[in-house]
Amino acid sequence: MNGVLRRTHLILRRGYLLTFPVVLPAGSTEKFCMSLHGSDNFKSYTLTLTHQDTEIVEEFNLWTVQFRVLTMKRDLKPRIGQISQVFIKDSNDVRVKQWLDVQSEGLTSLDFQLAREPLLGVWKIEATIDGDLTTQTFKVDEYVLPKFEVTINPPKFLLSNSSTVEGEICAKYTYGKPVRGRLEAEICLGGHRSINAPCASIVEEIEGCYSFSVNATDVGFRKGYYFYRAELKISAEVWEAETGVMVKESHKGPRISFDPLKITLKDDSNKFFKPSFPYHGRAEVTKPDGSVAPGEIIEITMINYKYDIRLSKNFTSDKNGIIKFSSCHQPLSFNMAEFSVQARAVEYTDEGGVPTFRLYMPRAYSTIKQWFSPSKSFIQIPQINHTVKCGEEVTLDIPYTTTLDSYTLFHYQVMSRGKMLHTGHKEHHFLKHDKTQMLDVPQEECLILEVENRVPTSPPTPTTTVHVDPTHTTSTFARPSPPTPPTPGLEKLIEEPFQPELFEPLNEPLGMPFEPLNSPIRKKRYIMPPNQEEKIEISENPSTHISHVKIKFVVTPDMAPHAKLLVYYIREDGETVADSISFNVEKCFRNKVSMEFNNDQVLPGAETIIKVEASPGSLCSIGVVDKSINILGGDHQLTPEKLLAAIEDLDLSKYNNLYNDNDYCERKRKTEKEASEGESMEMADSLYGWYYYSSKYVDSIQAFKKMGLRVMTNLQVESRPCSYSHPVVYDSVPMPLSGGIARQFLPTSRRVPNSATQRNVVINNKNVIRNYFPETWLWSLEKIG
Repeated sequence: MNGVLRRTHLILRRGYLLTFPVVLPAGSTEKFCMSLHGSDNFKSYTLTLTHQDTEIVEEFNLWTVQFRVLTMKRDLKPRIGQISQVFIKDSNDVRVKQWLDVQSEGLTSLDFQLAREPLLGVWKIEATIDGDLTTQTFKVDEYVLPKFEVTINPPKFLLSNSSTVEGEICAKYTYGKPVRGRLEAEICLGGHRSINAPCASIVEEIEGCYSFSVNATDVGFRKGYYFYRAELKISAEVWEAETGVMVKESHKGPRISFDPLKITLKDDSNKFFKPSFPYHGRAEVTKPDGSVAPGEIIEITMINYKYDIRLSKNFTSDKNGIIKFSSCHQPLSFNMAEFSVQARAVEYTDEGGVPTFRLYMPRAYSTIKQWFSPSKSFIQIPQINHTVKCGEEVTLDIPYTTTLDSYTLFHYQVMSRGKMLHTGHKEHHFLKHDKTQMLDVPQEECLILEVENRVPTSPPTPTTTVHVDPTHTTSTFARPSPPTPPTPGLEKLIEEPFQPELFEPLNEPLGMPFEPLNSPIRKKRYIMPPNQEEKIEISENPSTHISHVKIKFVVTPDMAPHAKLLVYYIREDGETVADSISFNVEKCFRNKVSMEFNNDQVLPGAETIIKVEASPGSLCSIGVVDKSINILGGDHQLTPEKLLAAIEDLDLSKYNNLYNDNDYCERKRKTEKEASEGESMEMADSLYGWYYYSSKYVDSIQAFKKMGLRVMTNLQVESRPCSYSHPVVYDSVPMPLSGGIARQFLPTSRRVPNSATQRNVVINNKNVIRNYFPETWLWSLEKIG
């Protein structure tokens, strides 16, 4: 095998592997796991730190300042203790009310009476708990409580070649009955469009709903208008016939789409492939509004340009808009570092005409990297594509590669919200009769190897197109030109030893105009040596057989809304083999709460009963207000979705910058230098600081990164080959910029942007005149049991 070394002996190692969350919140009790390799031990430990960690969510009522402060831990259990301070500040940021050292059992209800003529504008509620400040805003304004609402239902999507614009406008009372009155509406194209583009007007008598259909040319769909990134804008006013009361509403969207379909490429292995297993991919075909697109013919192609391999086939999307495809029995070479997957809707073509007034062929591209193992040992956890219910037992049949007659101890961990929730281990004995030659794949999912029309020797070159929406995830590619013949004498220049004195310093300021194309070429230039790729080492005892192991665990409410599973084992030579997946869990809570009225309908002034059920000892917050308040706007209601969304920030996989190719390859390079003797490393010694380190592969550390785990071990978790390249130094590069051609230099520095999250929630209400305050019917805290 070209470029591949084989190890001559097997190293039996004893060691340990300790995993724990990347972030350890203060005040929490954490679990971490240690595997002792060579002693058949697997243990779990707990760790406790001081200082409390809380998450705060607030909700309030708009007409008098009534609000509640909900304090909870990340396991959604109440945080019991004092709230240091709660302030109310007016629109001038003046503190008008405060509470200090408020005792809370996890839920606290507070209220504040506004002055007779309060300062109008946006006010703030600030709560400080354990040094953490959370801010919620509300608006104090004059308004009339509306008795009916106007809703606008625009078209689900709008293509650039649409001939009509259709939609519906409805007016209904808060109790569901239709409103009789007069509708005045205007339909335009907003955003980036021509200033003089027209709008379509509608004036109609309605009772409830009115469906409209206007010519696209009446709202600006004309070849003389520019509407790149334009979106539909609809405004409507409804006058009630009996009272003359007017309610207005407006809506923006959808944005004009230049693609009739959207293709998203996904797979069962997080954009990686493992040479021992067939690659399984999925193409999700949707319409511009996100709805499924069944019956669409999509060409799927897998290409490796280096080895001139091309697999292709036409598929038809199923009723859910899904296409499943696989490499099946076609070999994915161990030497193949990556391949590309391309998808295109072959029944659509790139239309001609004005760039902003046509459709384009839907396309999607993805690059799949190899998951590397020097022993060809892999685990492939099958994806859980459905939402798992709480209390459900998950059973996974996990394929893995191994050696004959082997005993393998599998370790598995389940995490959610940055916390390790479940751990376990299982031993599996692989015998010859358990062997599986290849994983079964339905024949209709298999791509076909193309023999003729060989692919080019390099990937297609992207072509820039100004007409594509920046939010669009696909690009247009064109066939590359034939490779340029090498410059005479270039090979000799590359083979010459590195001579820094040949570099010519460039003292001109950046942005200086570039010389004409016919100007003399600078004489002092140097071509750096070619990139150096590490030779691949293969273990003496590689895993050549495929077997299966079953792992079971029960899903708990603590795993909602998302959870992750890690499975790994350790070979006798100390190599760690791992894989991990993410899966969705239904939105559920340990404490089941229900609430209902004993009557579906009652007369004004009549009494009704609310029935609330919860676990004994539960503290329940109950609020009943007029539905008309929600018409005014604002998004202040606390829902299960909002509650679980507030803890999604606890996902630790975003801290994956703790492991990167450059640091790993630098450590590996340093170890190689220390172990090397003779003159083989002289070149590297002279240019050590000039190397840029990278890898075309991933390995087992990727599974731990996706979990958000930190690993401490003396075993082999990282084994991927590295590439060592010199920074590219250019004499000068012409680049078209605004205002002409400017001089640019490489390399450019890499920057990692910092991001910050804010908990502020702004509630925007309609500006309407207020004549009276609506009544809050019920606002109380009730203890159950």
